[in-house]
Amino acid sequence: MAITVFSKKFFREVDALQYFSLIGHNVKQDQELKLITDIERSIVRADISCPSCGVTNAIIVSGAKGHRNSSLRQPHFRFIDENGNESHDEFCDLKTVKPFKDETSHYESFTLNKSNTDTTRIIGKLISNALSNNIINVSDIVGFRQWHFNIKKNNIVYVDFNSDKLHPYLVYRHRENLDLNLALSPTVDSKSVINKLALDKVVALNKGTLDRILQQPKFKMKERELDKFFKNGGKSIFDVRKIIKEYYLVNMLGNAMLDSFNCSLRGIKDTSALQAYCGLLLYVNEWSVDNSIEMCNKIINCKINEPAILGNIIGLNPFYKFELYSAILDINEVQTDLPSSEKLKELMQEAANSIVQK
Repeated sequence: MAITVFSKKFFREVDALQYFSLIGHNVKQDQELKLITDIERSIVRADISCPSCGVTNAIIVSGAKGHRNSSLRQPHFRFIDENGNESHDEFCDLKTVKPFKDETSHYESFTLNKSNTDTTRIIGKLISNALSNNIINVSDIVGFRQWHFNIKKNNIVYVDFNSDKLHPYLVYRHRENLDLNLALSPTVDSKSVINKLALDKVVALNKGTLDRILQQPKFKMKERELDKFFKNGGKSIFDVRKIIKEYYLVNMLGNAMLDSFNCSLRGIKDTSALQAYCGLLLYVNEWSVDNSIEMCNKIINCKINEPAILGNIIGLNPFYKFELYSAILDINEVQTDLPSSEKLKELMQEAANSIVQK
């Protein structure tokens, strides 16, 4: 369900109760929003849009409570087409029915009272300061999310292989300076190097796959990460490699900020919050690192206000565990041309037997 939506009229992201409070509905007496007028419904249809895929034509769904006053359903918005069917894009993660779970991105709350680490609190204050001084707008935050969605929806890849392919992949990866002629016609004096040359020969016989692997970035991953990713079988994910240039820019800006703040990141939560903030600044500044640094300094040094923003400040980190998912996609791209670990052992033994020993 759409817990939060974007209001064009108020330029902010709000949940149902926040929105109806803004348009003058008495939410204290109608907390389940069961007394919505036709005029209020028409306002919703004209104003509200999905902060992810941008679809419009929203309706309000009232809340419901059980016999012990327990909440069965909170008031929320739905987006429907002319036939009453859900109108979210197929790959929108805010769909009500079978939402597309995008593991490669992560929502970050920049709302101050929801920040629970030093880094997220600093970033929350910077975002709040930027909003209150009109350096950025909530519409910029939503625009960044929709920029990511518009790339994502056309670049979904089905990934399906097991961790058994990781070792053969790394065998290829570690042969960046492979001498093909020597590998295919080896003569050795010592038995101690036969296994290494046997692996070289196996890889050299599959030069096409080797060339493809050596063109891929050297992102690291672990077998347990693969096992966790494929715990329930194959799945569809966004091809994050489509935004690899932006990822490098985010890292560049993030490193500059950490040097300036004189602090370090403590875990994935801090990293994700910083990436979300850097991504937003770069998006607003058309991916210019220099202009983003200038804007960041402006935010730090501007007047500190205490804005009474009735709404949510929800950012997006499109680069969540970027290197892991990029590596998974790279392996998936060549996995059909890679032997299994067991098959690699067989090929290696055959190659070792064929090596001429002096």
